[in-house]
Amino acid sequence: MESAWGPVEMLFTPTEDGSVIAGPMLAKSFQLAPDMSRVTIQLQQGVQFHKGYGEMTAEDVVWSLNDANGKVTPTSIHPQAGDLGAKFGPAKVLGKYEMEIPFTAYDVSWNANRSNTAGLAWGVVSKAAYDKNGEEWSRNNIIGTGSYQVLEWLAANRAVLEAVPNHWRKTAKAPTLRFVSVPEASTRLAMLRTGEADVIPTVFKDLKATLDEGFKTVGAGGGVKASFIFSGNYWEKVDPRTGQPLPVIGVTYDPNLPWMVPLVSVGDEKKMERARKVRWAMSMAIDRELINKTVLNGLGWAEYEHFVSVKQPQWQAKWAVPYDPAGAEKLLDEAGYPKKDGVRFDVSIFIQVPAVPAEIADAVGGFLDKVGIRTTVDKSAYAIGRPSMVGRTWTKPFIRYASEAVPQRPFDWPKGDEMSFLGRGGFGPGIEIPKITETLLAVGKEPDIQKRIRMNVELVDYVNYWMITSAIVTWPTSLTYNPKSIASWPMKTYFPTLDMAYPEYMVPAR
Repeated sequence: MESAWGPVEMLFTPTEDGSVIAGPMLAKSFQLAPDMSRVTIQLQQGVQFHKGYGEMTAEDVVWSLNDANGKVTPTSIHPQAGDLGAKFGPAKVLGKYEMEIPFTAYDVSWNANRSNTAGLAWGVVSKAAYDKNGEEWSRNNIIGTGSYQVLEWLAANRAVLEAVPNHWRKTAKAPTLRFVSVPEASTRLAMLRTGEADVIPTVFKDLKATLDEGFKTVGAGGGVKASFIFSGNYWEKVDPRTGQPLPVIGVTYDPNLPWMVPLVSVGDEKKMERARKVRWAMSMAIDRELINKTVLNGLGWAEYEHFVSVKQPQWQAKWAVPYDPAGAEKLLDEAGYPKKDGVRFDVSIFIQVPAVPAEIADAVGGFLDKVGIRTTVDKSAYAIGRPSMVGRTWTKPFIRYASEAVPQRPFDWPKGDEMSFLGRGGFGPGIEIPKITETLLAVGKEPDIQKRIRMNVELVDYVNYWMITSAIVTWPTSLTYNPKSIASWPMKTYFPTLDMAYPEYMVPAR
């Protein structure tokens, strides 16, 4: 959030018109090694940290990246700790304004996604502030270089930011930003209507009425996809780069969870096919169009695959999953799960709230109940499940948000860092699949865009056949604001799932 809200900056950003994703920000220029093993980066000079903590140098940037990287710092709790570990080795300082990042697996989107304000990346903070004040202080006192500096920061509660005068890059026009955590959408909407709030995340089911009242919406072109992950399928045994066995993780015994093939049973054709039919049945039981209509007021759209959106030009109709409850019941019968007193088996689905509306999981649970899969929805805090996800022992099917395939995200980029052993040390949604790792590595180092696209098409074919992941709906990231408070807000491209982005471009109405 600190990167989207303005306190910290990254190496790269889209250009002002959004046409070039890898425009310079804290990075001034870079030189990629001919063998793509590393990149040397020249940094901007004279950029100042907030509150008198001095000039940003390569030491700060290297420390920030290595601290976030789960492979370099195993205790990292950065949201992209595993993603960064899958790409970057330990960065090092070459000079006061020069640094080097080695690649453990080259990724063509390293600067447009993993080091960019438009992507899923990391921000630069002051090493001097951390060294002086310690870790606990630094959690609630973010010292960055962004257009806004932190006056108050209470995690999951509230934050107050103020514009940095004469900022080196973009001086914000809104002098103060106040953020308040309000979990209930209806309460947020009421605050907008009474003037207690100037801007809120869009409440889609009430959007028409809100617009009729004179409020307006703005977004950065991103979207939130509710992906359905069939967790527990940890299938990786060997590092394809070395041929060496991987450390054993995940569930090492067979717990008889119908959607899951544990590592010990990978390769058992009968068990693999049985679980595949169950996963297909669970996906076919979901009426995605009805969820979009009832939960999103028809303002989103049905989705079927985690790695590709129906709005992308590479979408193929063969990847669609039909709503077919009768077909789902047939597959469940074939898989050996007949109804007994109306129930085939029990499942608990975990949903990542509030990022994904709880109503989506409730609807999925209702559809599964209708085909005999007795379903409960676990709405526990994400923090409760995260240790098992990081430790690769997570087995509950998981409805989570994903920006992996928002419509404007390039399809040729590598896919699935979190679903590969390469991302160990950080978040993982409960699967590790050899095909994902092999494709990730191959796409990352392939210079030909058409070949990258073909590789990713093959990956979607594979994932679709095995139904390791599915998807339910996507809705656009959108903010609703009061035009009496905000005259305009010309945002640049932004891929992640947060609604808020680029507050320095906000133009106050008064």
